[in-house]
Amino acid sequence: MKYEKVKDGIINILHSLGYQFKLYDKDGSSTSSPYETKYVFVKEPNMMFIIEDENNSIELHKSDMKTSTFKKVLQLVRQLTKKYFVNLEVSNYNQILEPKDFSKDILKKRYNLKQMMNAVHESLANNKSTYELYDNILFVDNGINIKVINENRAEILSTELKPFLPAIAKGVDHKKISNLLERKKELDENGRSVTLESRTHDDLTKIVELLEKMSY
Repeated sequence: MKYEKVKDGIINILHSLGYQFKLYDKDGSSTSSPYETKYVFVKEPNMMFIIEDENNSIELHKSDMKTSTFKKVLQLVRQLTKKYFVNLEVSNYNQILEPKDFSKDILKKRYNLKQMMNAVHESLANNKSTYELYDNILFVDNGINIKVINENRAEILSTELKPFLPAIAKGVDHKKISNLLERKKELDENGRSVTLESRTHDDLTKIVELLEKMSY
């Protein structure tokens, strides 16, 4: 009910300003129903509204426009979001926006890039955190775990994988490395308590060699 009123509110604002707009549902298909709407696209002045029910937010993406023009839009949208206690996020772009610029894949990339920037700021603000960049993949080590972030993914890794970050950046499956480390640990423990058979020694040697190749 709340978001139906928010969507109605955005449409009413655009009508009151005399702007023409198009409505799109969550799948990016054109719709005439305000209540199925997730995206509201305005060609002139150029902007896109994204209603994020799950995050309790409205994203307002705009291209460069006159300050006086945007000021009126922003004022009315802020009144609406405050009325319904919805967060408002505004982004500015130095380009002409089109609906295709907000496909799921592109939005996912933007989200992950935003996460990457937040992680960098976090590491700079926290002396205990460090970050490394390999092949456009950001690894942030906060001492507890390692965040892996690029435009296509965001994952959490164990700190024991830190020596293997270059290999992971090049596409080596981090789960495979973790499994090898577990196997090596088992063999090391057995080696301290019992005499290892030659086959087991060979296994250990192969694993160590493989891990060393993956490491720095």
